Amino acid sequence: MAIMDVTVNATRILNSIWMHPGISRIGLSRELNLNKSTITKIVSNLMAEGLVLLSETPDQTDNKGRRPTGLFFNTELGVILGIEIQTDSWNGVAVDPSGKVVDSFSSTFLPSNSQLIPIVDEAISFGLARQEAAGRRILGVGLGLSGQINPYLGIILSSNPLNIHEPLDIHDYCFTRYPFPVVVENDANCCCWNVILEKKSLHPRNFLCVLAEQRRTGWGTEQDIADVKGVAVGLGLVIKDSVLHGDRFSAGEFQSVFKVQTNPTQFDLPTQELLTMYTDTEIWERTVQELSRNVALLVNVLNISLVKVFGNFVLDAPRFQSILYEEIQVNWPYDNEVQCGIEISANGSDSVAIGAAGYFLHRMFSMPDIWEGNESVYPEGIDLLRMALDSGFQGKRKRTNATKEPVMNT
Repeated sequence: MAIMDVTVNATRILNSIWMHPGISRIGLSRELNLNKSTITKIVSNLMAEGLVLLSETPDQTDNKGRRPTGLFFNTELGVILGIEIQTDSWNGVAVDPSGKVVDSFSSTFLPSNSQLIPIVDEAISFGLARQEAAGRRILGVGLGLSGQINPYLGIILSSNPLNIHEPLDIHDYCFTRYPFPVVVENDANCCCWNVILEKKSLHPRNFLCVLAEQRRTGWGTEQDIADVKGVAVGLGLVIKDSVLHGDRFSAGEFQSVFKVQTNPTQFDLPTQELLTMYTDTEIWERTVQELSRNVALLVNVLNISLVKVFGNFVLDAPRFQSILYEEIQVNWPYDNEVQCGIEISANGSDSVAIGAAGYFLHRMFSMPDIWEGNESVYPEGIDLLRMALDSGFQGKRKRTNATKEPVMNT
């Protein structure tokens, strides 16, 4: 068997074990359509590496005859840090390879003249120190940031909230500073990875995530509303099991279709009213309704089966769900009821951070995602896992002609 075939099949096997903890060798053979001898050889090698464990827990996927012992990924190998950097704070979690959150931490208030790179250093260093004190090894880090982000190359193309208007190569910086891989993803897309991490193989094929956070509008003194507390909204879309990034990595950037040109917010809501959104129920409900009308169009046009809402903007979950449901039905041109689930995340302020860690896990347990025109700066699947376990990890440096030198916001 060719080396490439072994690598591909090892990644497929790891993915199945991760998606279906307790699956047996027979179950793997059936699911992956690989012969038993191939499964046995690769699983034996994975067990010898300490990546996979054999448990007496029965395989729930095999309901005939004697229940064989099940296979599990070794969750003691280390943890993944997931970090969300907002405009006025950052939140972090440590997640084991099964997706279980084992630690949660956050920053104090960040000033409006903050710069991204020092904040990234602060957050990673803080999380690293906590895990080292607890005896946990860091396998990697996932960063969740607002803006247009190329996750394959680890570049922030542009971010109005973070005051970044020229490409900023996060991967290149982290490559020179940390011994473990650091990946970056848009914050709303991290919410999609949150759902995939939580539901694993049971997640719907087509769903939409709404990230609505109460926070400062942005960094930088040139933004006249930088210190205004408002709502920042981003959307994440999963179509046919794949998170949609778009050709220019701007999928999910939100601005209400009802917004007027002179309004500095994302909504048809003046700054004066925005200031009272969290104390005036009527203003809050108007904002929810406007957001719901925008979301309803996407739900019906794309035939979305689940909308999951994240962020501390949701002050009244039942009322939010009711308004969104009504707008979805009003937008639908037929007589039948639209069947679309509406869920409110229970992860609170850790939602994006958990999703950022979930994105790293996805890359570690999945086959490479195809992006025409470029390859990722990091390997994926079992190759990424092995490199993460290597204390001397050195990623694959890659720059393209489209990548400019990092520009720090001032």
